[in-house]
Amino acid sequence: MTNYIFNISFAVLFNSEFWRHLKIVYGENDKLSKLLPSLRDTVMRSREASTVKTYQMEFQYFVNWCKQTGQDYLSANSVIIGLYLTSLIQSRCSVSKINHAFYGINWFYVISNIKPNPCDDKFLLTVLEGCRRSVAKQIRKKEPINTDHIKLMANKFGTENADLKDLRLLSLTVLSFCGFLRFQEAINIRRSDIELFPSYCSIFIAKSKTDVYREGNKIIIARTNKQLTCPVTILERYLRKADIDSNSEEYIFRAIMFSSKESKLVLRPHKYQALSYSTVRDLFHKALTDIGLRASDYGLHSLRAGGASASANAGTNDRLIKKQGRWVTNKAMYGYVKDDMKDLLSVSLNLGL
Repeated sequence: MTNYIFNISFAVLFNSEFWRHLKIVYGENDKLSKLLPSLRDTVMRSREASTVKTYQMEFQYFVNWCKQTGQDYLSANSVIIGLYLTSLIQSRCSVSKINHAFYGINWFYVISNIKPNPCDDKFLLTVLEGCRRSVAKQIRKKEPINTDHIKLMANKFGTENADLKDLRLLSLTVLSFCGFLRFQEAINIRRSDIELFPSYCSIFIAKSKTDVYREGNKIIIARTNKQLTCPVTILERYLRKADIDSNSEEYIFRAIMFSSKESKLVLRPHKYQALSYSTVRDLFHKALTDIGLRASDYGLHSLRAGGASASANAGTNDRLIKKQGRWVTNKAMYGYVKDDMKDLLSVSLNLGL
């Protein structure tokens, strides 16, 4: 099952004494030796494929640096790793780069079963924190989309004569807002993931960032029965306009083309993948400009943050918000919620002065 590893070489990652020892000890046993490659694959599956690729790349950078400085990467101690991290901050790298470098090196020592692991050393952890603080920059979060913005978009793109492009954009926007959806979650929705009921719709999220074992999550979006803004009604209008069969395995948010045969806009055939991030971002920014907002203040994550903020400020239970947004911890959820001024003022108003 080495397809999971793509075409990345094991040469560096499995050149440690531990793996060489395993090959020597079990190499002469036909049954056990055949299991060694599977053991390596299993170790690699302890992280997402994209994370594994990043860690391998970062560790290779460390290996190259060790060769340039005359060090042995297989026996590097906490000071050597600390010096490497220090060298990174001189190139004005980001906190993310520092973290990837450290965790890539740590990952190598973990899968190499090297004890003690130098990345557990308190001195190195202190260096790591110093590096993070040295390159940290103030993050300017995008503003959350609010309910009034959604209403403006519905009035603009959800009219009776709205075409397929407008309904696609509006449906994607409203579902992301009401379901607290990440971009990848929204764009990977298939028609077969959707169930429509008299008072709500259910959407199965097959793959989510926090769903590491791929058990899937189901979100519920209520019908509001409001003419222009009901999220379920908007979705139904789009599905009818797109002519997607209820049992279809197709992605519902795909590229649109003009069919000369049917003389109308249609979705591209199902063999085409869902829309790309850049395409959706550009369409979303144009829509925001059309309703009078400054597009640069918002991103696609503004929909997820906006829906969570609107629901929280309306008094929805934290547990339900966390479940709808598929957040593992309250801390992660609170990072998305922006309190409105009324709630902020209540803190000092409730002091009784």
